[in-house]
Amino acid sequence: MRYFNLVLLICSVAAAIILSSIIYETGGVLEASAVRSVYKGESSLLFLFQMESSFYSIYPLVDGPADLQLRKAAHFFAYGFLAAVIYCLVTWAPFWQRGAAAVASSSLIGTIDEIHQHFLLNRSGRLLDIFINLAGSVTAVLLIMGLVAFLSFIEAKFPENQEHSQL
Repeated sequence: MRYFNLVLLICSVAAAIILSSIIYETGGVLEASAVRSVYKGESSLLFLFQMESSFYSIYPLVDGPADLQLRKAAHFFAYGFLAAVIYCLVTWAPFWQRGAAAVASSSLIGTIDEIHQHFLLNRSGRLLDIFINLAGSVTAVLLIMGLVAFLSFIEAKFPENQEHSQL
């Protein structure tokens, strides 16, 4: 049942991200013709097997558009935040499994989002963005795990019942 809840969370977040991007691209109009108008005509998942696909192209972060670095930083921090939230929600797993579940879940959501973006006319899903998402997830989870380990060490070293100083 625990894993079902995690899978349900992953699907819900991925669906919310996809829906929000559709709403953004259509300007809030959710009629079928408006939704169809934001997607590329003939598309399939076969692009994942074509190395010449734009999905595998790399763009320069230095000489790109002015807001490119800001958008990539937003990817990093957004998926780091998502991983942190998932880490906090997976209370039933041991320490390392919580971290692995958070990184894997947020990375899977990021991968689904990038594949979806590949099908949109005004967006481009990229493998590089998946790696940026992964880096944000790993960084956030390692920071949380380090903080938890440090606090556990402090708690073991200085129990609450022990008086630290005599005033």
